[in-house]
Amino acid sequence: MKGRLLALWCFAAMGLVLLDGQTAQAGVREGLRLCAGAVVPALLPFFVLSNLLTRQLWGRSGRFLRFLGKVFRMPKGAECLLIPAFLGGYPAGAGAVGQAYASGGLQKEQAQRLLGYCSNVGPAFLFGIVAGAFEDPLIGWQLWGSQILGALVTAWLLPGSPGVAAPKQGKTQGDMLTLAVLTMGKICVTVILFRVVLCYGAKYLPVEGTAGVLLGGLLELTNGCCSLKEVPAMLRKSVAGGLMALGGICVLSQTKEVAEGLSLKYYFWGKGIQALVCILGGFLKF
Repeated sequence: MKGRLLALWCFAAMGLVLLDGQTAQAGVREGLRLCAGAVVPALLPFFVLSNLLTRQLWGRSGRFLRFLGKVFRMPKGAECLLIPAFLGGYPAGAGAVGQAYASGGLQKEQAQRLLGYCSNVGPAFLFGIVAGAFEDPLIGWQLWGSQILGALVTAWLLPGSPGVAAPKQGKTQGDMLTLAVLTMGKICVTVILFRVVLCYGAKYLPVEGTAGVLLGGLLELTNGCCSLKEVPAMLRKSVAGGLMALGGICVLSQTKEVAEGLSLKYYFWGKGIQALVCILGGFLKF
């Protein structure tokens, strides 16, 4: 039944593209510009560097990382995954977890649990795009603090014990470069496809105001966050925090690509807990 329904959707989408190919072409062009201008420059260097860094630090983190690892209930020896988790942006943290699992450093259950809170919005995106929707520059820091707090709460609420990471079978630099390029290719394809969907949605099902921001952000995070000024000031922080915590369907698709072979059961629970913390935190005034 699901297969037939999917086939019907595919036929309908093909018909729409045949009848209105210009909108699809416009979406592809916008997606390519987004990938070339923002996604690849921001993520590709970080994917390569984070792979090299986690390979070097795996199993021998310093005191500070060990302390943070205990705070966030990380497997012993895998504390270095916190670096891409909180600094890399979507989906660098999930990619690092997926690669650690693929190379034997994490057991499947450990990796699936870490997906619940080790993939988060990055400070570059938050301060470069989201913070501009607010007059007070301190709100950006409040939003980032809410994201970190949400991940911390998730780390303690998700079931299972952290355990100990296993020694990883290290990949060569050439292997890591190839993996980074392939990962970026998958991410760019999802970004382009979702940009096409957004173009059709804006043309045939236009939704404005807060509802439009929510729908756009749940589909593709960047689109929603770029329109935050359309949300009333009293709700803006909560909407921004909730959207960034959830990541949207596009980020979900990217996570599935970079965490191949892992279930997303804890990812869904984690995103829900983080979103709740960030939405509630948005109503606090400092």
